[in-house]
Amino acid sequence: LSVSLHHLLPVAMRPPARALMEFISSGYSGLRKTNPDVKFMIREGNSVSPSIYARYEFGKEVAVRVDNASKDEILEKIKKLCL
Repeated sequence: LSVSLHHLLPVAMRPPARALMEFISSGYSGLRKTNPDVKFMIREGNSVSPSIYARYEFGKEVAVRVDNASKDEILEKIKKLCL
């Protein structure tokens, strides 16, 4: 299955989401350049855990939480979602 959409859900101003916010600030443009056919959606929320969702063919969706994860751990989780 190929990934068609990634949702990045940081929780603004909360420590568990700090690395995801930093990842978006520093790594998002590179991620877009290397994956031009994948759509990315970034949404902030107040009552959700920092998460990354991947949507695959036929509507299949997978979510991984990234509470307190480092930027490197977040990148690894995204890579695993793309396998």
